[in-house]
Amino acid sequence: MKETRQPILHIIVFAIFILVASVMFYLTQRQLITLGRVRAKVKGLSESQGRLVELESSLPAYSALGGSWQKTLPTNAKDVAAFAGQIEGLAKTSNLTITINFDDFPGPVDILGHYVSGLGAEITLVGSFSGVTNFLSSLSGFPYFFKIDKMTITKPETKVGVKAVFNGVLMMNIKI
Repeated sequence: MKETRQPILHIIVFAIFILVASVMFYLTQRQLITLGRVRAKVKGLSESQGRLVELESSLPAYSALGGSWQKTLPTNAKDVAAFAGQIEGLAKTSNLTITINFDDFPGPVDILGHYVSGLGAEITLVGSFSGVTNFLSSLSGFPYFFKIDKMTITKPETKVGVKAVFNGVLMMNIKI
């Protein structure tokens, strides 16, 4: 009788051993898969860190460029007054009489399907035609984004020369 029990006991022990080995194999495989995912993520993060180091070296140049662009977009009434003062000075150097009328409040302006803030303005110049062309040429070199939507040139009622009226928008850096 003992001989019949020993093979059954050996089979039970062997089955338990196979069961334990299978569970250990399954758990080990899960850990290996998880380890592979973690390694891939670490590699991706390491590559991203390398790109960030590259970008960080060029950040001061972009920061300075962004700062200069911020100056081109007025953010308040003081900045708009600075723009007005500069174009008044430009008109004076071109021997032109200038009148500037701004809208009361900024509004949305469609620029190629994107809406940005802008302050409507009407600039009226009276003087010589060459003065007006010099004014426009110099205005294009100013550090502001002024979009001219409509330009009308007529003869003034009382003076010799031309009267030029520019309807446009001064782009601003504000949320509306």
